[in-house]
Amino acid sequence: MYIQDIKILLFIAGACVLTSCNNLAIRNNKADNFAISAGFNKVIVITKQFKLFTFQKINNDDSHLTIYIEGDGLAYLDRYRPSLNPTPTGPISLKLAVLDPTPNVLYIARPCQYVPREENPACNFEYWTFKRYAPEVLVSINETIDLVKKIIS
Repeated sequence: MYIQDIKILLFIAGACVLTSCNNLAIRNNKADNFAISAGFNKVIVITKQFKLFTFQKINNDDSHLTIYIEGDGLAYLDRYRPSLNPTPTGPISLKLAVLDPTPNVLYIARPCQYVPREENPACNFEYWTFKRYAPEVLVSINETIDLVKKIIS
């Protein structure tokens, strides 16, 4: 009976891992479909510290740039447990960016959102819990903004 219990626990653990990965894929696909159908391009920006996920709608070289930065996303599963991935389940800033009629719109996901952790080795749970506004996070967001500004200037 002990071996049977272990098999059941391993099955449940494997199902949880697969579900978590599947949920991330579903969240990524929903965001892609939503933004791309509204005329945005998906661009992963490689900064010194992180790979940041962006959607960009750049239509006028002479116009200003409107920037939307995503919130904390799914930082915690509950009050005490951080999630395995902070990708938002309902990306409010992305929804606002898609509704924005201005010609140049940049949506920036926070570090570790949408990009798998194996592709973003600097990511760990601290960057979506205790270090959300750490200097390296702000530097990465600023690097992304500067790169996009060069496109329209």
